[in-house]
Formats: sequence, structure tokens, C-alpha cells
Amino acid sequence: MVGVVVTGHGNFATGLESSLKLIYGGSSHIKFVDFIEGESTDTLKANLNAAFDELKEEGSILVLSDLLGGSPFKMAVESKFERQDVPIQVVAGTSFALLLACATMIEMFDDARDLAEAAIVEGKDAMTLFALEEETEENSDEEGI
Repeated sequence: MVGVVVTGHGNFATGLESSLKLIYGGSSHIKFVDFIEGESTDTLKANLNAAFDELKEEGSILVLSDLLGGSPFKMAVESKFERQDVPIQVVAGTSFALLLACATMIEMFDDARDLAEAAIVEGKDAMTLFALEEETEENSDEEGI
């Protein structure tokens, strides 16, 4: 099985945790690490490593971060290369749809990269722009033409 760590700026991670609990329920295989204002990157990294320690028995870990290049992403990538006890994969651009996909598929995968690839497809497919159907000539007779 794969462990998942969600991280991001402010209360991004715990906000997603609240939504996940409401819609799907909790999971002991998913940990949430915020990077709150005034916190140092050293503290963030220590919090990420604590989450990794809790999940290292899972076999591999997938980190879902909010922004490519942000401090939560960078600290997760640094940890990926510093920790040899468990394979870590890092994804940026996390959405609730991506997290929900991970939560629903987590038991189907033993490798974090495989879970990431499958969940990213689901996360991308969930993005859409709402638009009303445009009125066609067949159902428009207001103009009388």
C-alpha cells in the first residue's frame, strides 16, 4: 500500500483533510502537513519527516503539494533525496479531486508513482469549465427566421 502526505501553504492541507473527512471519511494512510505563516522551512521539513516516519511501513509515499516550486514542494523533494528508508514521489498542483482519487484508489497500489499517475488522470478529468448549452436554430423561434 502507499502512504500519502498532503502539504501546502497556510491551511491548505488541513482544509483538504476537512473536505475529505466530510465526503469520503478519514484514512490512516493519509497525513496532512500545513506550512503556516511564521513557520520556518526547517519546521516544515521536520513536520514532513514526522509524517513520513508515520507512513514508512506503507512501502512508498506519495506527497501531494499545492504549488510547484513552493516551500512545501521543495522540502518534500529535499526529503525524497535525503531519505533512503522509503521511496517518495512528489506531485505539485494538488486539488481536492486529485486527493479524493488518491483516497479511493490507495489500496489498489503498492507503488507511489503508479498511484500518482492514475490519480493525476482523475484529477485532470475533474477540471471543467461550466457553460450552458448554446441555443440552436432548431429551438429558437423568437426571431421568426
